[in-house]
Amino acid sequence: MYRAVELCDQDKDLHRFVWRSDKTSEVTNYRMTRVTFGVASSPFVAVKALQQTTHDFGDLFPMAKPHLFSSFYVDDCLAGADSIQEDLDLYNQLRPLLLKGVFDLRKWRSNSQEVLNSIEPSLHEPSLTKVLSDNHSSQEYPKALGMIWNSHTDCLHVSIGSTSSSSCTKRGVIGDIARTFDVLGMAPALIPVKVLFQKLWELKLGWNEEIPAELSEQHQLWKNQLPKTKPFNVATLGQTQTNAQWSFMGSLTPRRLLIQQWSI
Repeated sequence: MYRAVELCDQDKDLHRFVWRSDKTSEVTNYRMTRVTFGVASSPFVAVKALQQTTHDFGDLFPMAKPHLFSSFYVDDCLAGADSIQEDLDLYNQLRPLLLKGVFDLRKWRSNSQEVLNSIEPSLHEPSLTKVLSDNHSSQEYPKALGMIWNSHTDCLHVSIGSTSSSSCTKRGVIGDIARTFDVLGMAPALIPVKVLFQKLWELKLGWNEEIPAELSEQHQLWKNQLPKTKPFNVATLGQTQTNAQWSFMGSLTPRRLLIQQWSI
């Protein structure tokens, strides 16, 4: 998504860098021409560009317009409709609307095979995650906002990540929390360690300082209990609506030059 947004000419000079292919080559000056990962303002600029596209062209695509404000999480879109035909109509409006801003909406997934059959295969979600079921069989599913989505049962699959064996520091604790991506806050097993992490901030410890023995014991107890936590499924809203067809759509990708050579 970032690479689809062009920087203003006056801002490109603030994104200069030098590069050479090997130690004997002459250093060459470059500057980024697109929004860059790691720059503090990049998330805002990218989302603002997406919203501006909606403001400029949304009236031409009335069905898709509200979804660009309410159904996107950065470059991922979770949306749907109450019938297959409405879902296809939404697809046929979302893609051309975003292409007006040079945003290429790809990696489509739906709980309706009929919807998927109507979308070009090259636009389908290619990256699937293997999930081990209770009977030890393995199946592959796409991800929605970092969580595994079983598009056949229309359930979100939440599993707790493994912990590290590093020393018990504030850095190690936050690392254990980050191993489970839970953007919707549906993993209660993480609450104890999040509360513990708040206490570490109150103690004003450095990132690499050993934490107090009492809190270290609590952290170790939580790590020992974590493997006993079983993955669980959460039904999506689509299951509560008659014939609802929910599609997972994501990855806004660019097709433009990223850098340019520049002379100081």
